[in-house]
Amino acid sequence: MINNKQFLISDDPITDNAFLSYPLCTDQYLSVHKNLNVQMEITENNKVKFALMGFAFECNPLKSSPFTQLKEVIDASTIPELTESWSGRWILLYQDTIYLDACGLFGCYYTDSMLSSSIALLTKQLHLTTKKPKMKKQFGLDFYPGPSTPYKEISHLFPGQTIRVTDHLIQQLPLLSARATYENDETRTEAFIRFFSTMLKNFATEYDGEIKLPLTGGYDSRTLMALLEYSHIPYTTFTLEHSDISEEDISLPPRIAADYNKKYDYIKRIGKPDKKKYQEYDLHCGYMVIDEDRNFYAYDQYPAHTKNTAVLRAGIWECSREYFRNIGDGTSLEDYKKAFVNIRHRTDLQDSLSKWITYVKKNPSSINWINRFYIDQRVGNWLSNVEQSLAVIPNMDSLQLCNSKLLISILLDYDYDTRFSKEHQIMIIRKACPSLLSYGFPGDNPKPAPPISFAKKITKKFKTLQICLSCLGLRETIQILLHGE
Repeated sequence: MINNKQFLISDDPITDNAFLSYPLCTDQYLSVHKNLNVQMEITENNKVKFALMGFAFECNPLKSSPFTQLKEVIDASTIPELTESWSGRWILLYQDTIYLDACGLFGCYYTDSMLSSSIALLTKQLHLTTKKPKMKKQFGLDFYPGPSTPYKEISHLFPGQTIRVTDHLIQQLPLLSARATYENDETRTEAFIRFFSTMLKNFATEYDGEIKLPLTGGYDSRTLMALLEYSHIPYTTFTLEHSDISEEDISLPPRIAADYNKKYDYIKRIGKPDKKKYQEYDLHCGYMVIDEDRNFYAYDQYPAHTKNTAVLRAGIWECSREYFRNIGDGTSLEDYKKAFVNIRHRTDLQDSLSKWITYVKKNPSSINWINRFYIDQRVGNWLSNVEQSLAVIPNMDSLQLCNSKLLISILLDYDYDTRFSKEHQIMIIRKACPSLLSYGFPGDNPKPAPPISFAKKITKKFKTLQICLSCLGLRETIQILLHGE
């Protein structure tokens, strides 16, 4: 469903019948899709005081629900501190200002006159010709880095930024919550589990629908399962088949689910993809996502057909693990040109990254550049666009429940070696549900890779050639083939 669960702020109400429009205190209009989850407070003048869009859940056991907190706000300057302990995927309009969730997963694009969660919706309102960003999965940087977009008229907010809807003044908030001091890893782990469990219980109480966990053989979904078990949350599990699925992702999930008496579905990829679904997906996200979720949608694999279904995804954990170690210290454009082949040959990507580098230098954080790139770009752009794309599925709510400044701050408080080795996740599992460690993890007993046949090598070279031509150009492709750069 194109434009499902999106919003638009503009001078005039949107004319699409799938949207409801509300006047703002700023003499503008907030138009929200009928399927978007929204909690509002309306003033005596029948104008929106605030609108909390998406799903926000409180982590702190001493605080009430986000909606209740907002109703009690007296001074808007308290909102940044108020929202630090919120989790989920949400965006808040309070009076004249937009506030983002921790990693900007409910993304916000803006032009000179409009703001929206959807680049496709903005291009339609501006009557712009659709542009494809020419990105390919696993070819250099496989997403369009912010703040720029393929359209000179449209930009994208970063995590931690607020924007005033009248004049589009952007301000920067802290990316992390005020860090508590923990004596050791044990107390740090206990605090993380306490806050995460509180949030899970609030989520299970407030969400009206089924809860499903995509289960793999890896650390992230296992950590999330341990926390669900610890919190006694009812859920079912599934695994989506794809062309590169590992042996462990096939064999481990059904064993684990059976041992914990959880319903499990291995959802096969059957037949051919639906070309109309590819088109619908691309139109909904404005061609900004090149990822396996596009295939999952075209093969109709996501298990959300009749009832509201929350799919609990685990894309935030890597923000504490120095994921992009290939970018060196990450402080100059040259670091990214060395790391990503397409950036070396595309000035538009270089220009956008240069703007981001300048922005980070003006707005420093205690987060190192590698993790900052992951949070601002990989999560704030790539994953944000993925989450927006999944709103095309009418009955599914994709949720990243680790998306909280409070939770991320605790994860980053573990020392480097602990985070890098994922030992902090093992600590969480050991404390929350220790029996889940008995299955081991992929890579515990590595096997030598089978030899690659000559035919597969030729096929791989041919695919690389195709990708180069589609993402770059003939001259750049020849340069890469001749010089490997």
